[in-house]
Amino acid sequence: MRAVPELNPVREDAELVISELVTNAILHSGAIKGDEITVEVLREDDVIRLSVHDPGRSLTSPEVLEPDLDRAGGVGLLVVSRVAERWLTERPDGVIVWAELSLS
Repeated sequence: MRAVPELNPVREDAELVISELVTNAILHSGAIKGDEITVEVLREDDVIRLSVHDPGRSLTSPEVLEPDLDRAGGVGLLVVSRVAERWLTERPDGVIVWAELSLS
């Protein structure tokens, strides 16, 4: 993502969001050896869309969990929901989770 100068105004937020989305894909998608997890960064006008596409082998859909002090982790999408202007999950062929950051 360092090679995408358009991200400069929101670089730290973008890195945090991508890190959380990729971590969730690795931990919760049910991916097996040989499966691909892809990351895409798109700019449209004054918005950067960050998306992660995984094979979606898990039958559960990504969701925001309330923090639980007795459980390690589990707050990735809560972080994404607080940092991003908006985010959404789609299941076209696998799972795509995307988040948008405003450049304005």
